[in-house]
Amino acid sequence: MSPFCFRLNPAFKDLPQCSALLNGVARTYQVDGYRTALSLKSVIRGAAFYQTREGRHLVTEESFLILNHGQEYSLEFQGPTPTETLCPFFQRGLFEHVADSLATPLDRQLDDIDAHAPAAGFCERLYPKAGPVGRVFEQIRLGLGTLRPSGRSTNFPGVGPRRERNSIAVSIVDAISSAPAMTSP
Repeated sequence: MSPFCFRLNPAFKDLPQCSALLNGVARTYQVDGYRTALSLKSVIRGAAFYQTREGRHLVTEESFLILNHGQEYSLEFQGPTPTETLCPFFQRGLFEHVADSLATPLDRQLDDIDAHAPAAGFCERLYPKAGPVGRVFEQIRLGLGTLRPSGRSTNFPGVGPRRERNSIAVSIVDAISSAPAMTSP
């Protein structure tokens, strides 16, 4: 089993080797043809257009977009006011590990620590930022001020000790499975 690590605002080249939270503010910003890890695209304020092979999605403060591991996207925002993003990226295998941990009886987890769950894949669509996922996004947003400047260690709600990492994954999976789709422009 590979170790899971978490970073705040790592370089794009480091994203495939870690789980991360990308948080940034700008009036204009553009990314073209980036191949992503499993990630949730959200904004705290403003709006962002994401383009994939499947479509074009307007992510606002009330919604988030899920992109799967290996999916390519472009991102653009520009406007009279700044847009602030809050995008969790999940290291390959994290969701599978959480799913397998939840499905494996406790008495077997110490003997069989490798994940056996299939690769996670979600529908590319806009989801309402409400319920359990909305609460997790809000906890993360509130916790941003408690991070150490190095971005190395995080100790804020949802991305701290193993229990909280599992909690964010479970909350997101649960909310995604029951959330109605939103329409994209």
